[in-house]
Amino acid sequence: MKTTNTKAVIKTNQSHILDYYTIEEFKAQVKAMRCATPYNAIKEMAEGGCFLIYNVDIKNYLMETLEETQEEADKYDTFKSFELYCHLLARDG
Repeated sequence: MKTTNTKAVIKTNQSHILDYYTIEEFKAQVKAMRCATPYNAIKEMAEGGCFLIYNVDIKNYLMETLEETQEEADKYDTFKSFELYCHLLARDG
């Protein structure tokens, strides 16, 4: 299992964001959110469904990105997985 702050995880999260936006669109969207920080803007975007929506997809994304086994992934409930996903995208965006 990888820790969430490795360069590989950060790069994967950044690439994941760019699967949904071009860099210019992403910057414009973050700016348009009018939040106190880019972190807050990206977190709101993730919570609002701008990236993955379904819990099973989020759990699979985290499992693959963090190289977790099924047992490790099952330790987290749906809410914790969603919160971690939103946090990681906000942090790495």
